[in-house]
Amino acid sequence: MENLFIYFLKSAAILSIFFLVYRLLLSHEPGFSANRKFLTGGILASFLLPSVKFTRNITLPESVVNTNYTKNLNPVASNTTSFDIWEAFGLIYLVVLSVLLLRFTVQLYSVIRLIISSKAIKSGEFYFIETRQNIGPFSFFHFIIYNPQLYNKKELQLMLCHEKIHARQWHSADILLAQLTTCILWFNPLSWLYKRGITQNLEFIADAETIQVSGKKNTYQQTLVKAAVTQMPPALTNNFYQSFIKKRILMLNKSNQNPQKAWKMSLVFPLILTFLLSFNVETEARIISSQETSEKIAGDKQQILEAHFAENTTEEELDHYKKRFAEKNVKLEWKKVNFKDGKLQNLHVRYTIENGESKTFQAKTNENGSLLPFMLRMVFKNGEVIATDFLEITTNEVIVNLVESGVSDPHPSKTRKRLIYKIDGKEVNKSKVDALDPNEIESVNVLKGEKAAAKTNKKVEGVIEIKLKEKENQNIKGTGFIKDKTQEEPVAMSFRKNPKAKEALIPEAEAINATQNKNASIAIRKIENGQKSANPFSGESPQPLIIIDGKEQSKNFNINSIDPGDIKSIDVLKGDAASSYKNGENGVIKISTKN
Repeated sequence: MENLFIYFLKSAAILSIFFLVYRLLLSHEPGFSANRKFLTGGILASFLLPSVKFTRNITLPESVVNTNYTKNLNPVASNTTSFDIWEAFGLIYLVVLSVLLLRFTVQLYSVIRLIISSKAIKSGEFYFIETRQNIGPFSFFHFIIYNPQLYNKKELQLMLCHEKIHARQWHSADILLAQLTTCILWFNPLSWLYKRGITQNLEFIADAETIQVSGKKNTYQQTLVKAAVTQMPPALTNNFYQSFIKKRILMLNKSNQNPQKAWKMSLVFPLILTFLLSFNVETEARIISSQETSEKIAGDKQQILEAHFAENTTEEELDHYKKRFAEKNVKLEWKKVNFKDGKLQNLHVRYTIENGESKTFQAKTNENGSLLPFMLRMVFKNGEVIATDFLEITTNEVIVNLVESGVSDPHPSKTRKRLIYKIDGKEVNKSKVDALDPNEIESVNVLKGEKAAAKTNKKVEGVIEIKLKEKENQNIKGTGFIKDKTQEEPVAMSFRKNPKAKEALIPEAEAINATQNKNASIAIRKIENGQKSANPFSGESPQPLIIIDGKEQSKNFNINSIDPGDIKSIDVLKGDAASSYKNGENGVIKISTKN
């Protein structure tokens, strides 16, 4: 709503510029057709130009922007609902707009109903409708409505000539466009004067061309005076009578020669350009390499000032941020601040710099309602702000507390704090954090100062606690050699293991091509990386004959040397089926690989 209202404010400002140029320089002079184009173009420009953006490019050294742990973030609405001043303005605007559009619709309907309910006589490109109502002649597109009993034949001919010019030049379209503009920009008083200016100028056009066609200036002027005593015609129409009769007569007697008209109209262009450069310029930063930095900004003093926000941010830290940024002539304001159980739940941050530029950011929360960490970063050069933005902090790296550094700092590591990373309570190194998929992360908790020291019993500046999302209850399929507790002989079986469990208990053993005890309860223990695995068939248990891809293996063959991922199928033969093989008295295990 805020962006939409700002758009309409810019539209109203551009329309006002066009009106002031017209009112001060053009409205008192002839050249009415040119004025019509100027006024119509002003309406179109007021709705198109606010969306035109200019881009200002600046360069930032690679050391200023750490792309490993931040990403650009446009201000977005938080998950919490709030009612601010923009919503109030938006509600009022929509109510008034609805009323005006309803009024416009009723007026348009009354004109169309009058035309439909009357008998129209076509003459050339026009449709003439006679009425007995005490109203002056008026036109709506190519329909001309008049009362023949109110005027003599000569007066009526002049009036109809006037209305034909309105109809032929589609002046009704200008009237409708002006009316809709006042509905949309109703809060701008000049938009109503703009509509009046369009209506007057259309009458000047029709008056001038009527005199040119008829050649009866005096008679026409007398007819204008007589028309002033008739009643007003319907709205949204071009009509012969208007309340500014005196001004119309004065304009009829002015010379049409005005060589200064063009340059007066051209004055609007620098005014519009100045407005756009003041309010429609966006800044884009280009990151240059360290080598380019040393060549291009050698000797320049740049400084970064960052304020970091997370659910563990305290009120004291917020006050500290305000004071530190105030030293750089930057005003920070907090809105919608909400602490719950000592944790920051919601925060709106607004900054305002010396040139009046300001921006507001509404913090986001995750699905659990926890505040997502973010930062405000500003880059200063020679004491002036050259770049600023709100940035989201991911888990790759977090700088704790307020950070201040220079681009050419010979000891940049001093601005970095010693951190400890934990994933699901287990301390890990930074490389494992970097390898995380952001979609797997449920929440990030940042501990600082005494809280961090108490958490780790170490002298650190911060602890980053990362909680991963619980995976869906998907079973991991695999193949292994297990020993049924009810039998002495080992058997090869397929199994499914829940990734959350250290041991997978399978109540029903699923043998592969073998008959086994279906009620056996079998425990499978995962062998961790680096742990030495023993041959499951070594020891007192008799070893079955192992055949891999048709080749018999020696008794010392370790079944664990086979990668389960390379196994295509396993057959277990016992009894008579195994006795047909030499050395198969203890059973036969036939393994087919994928190779």
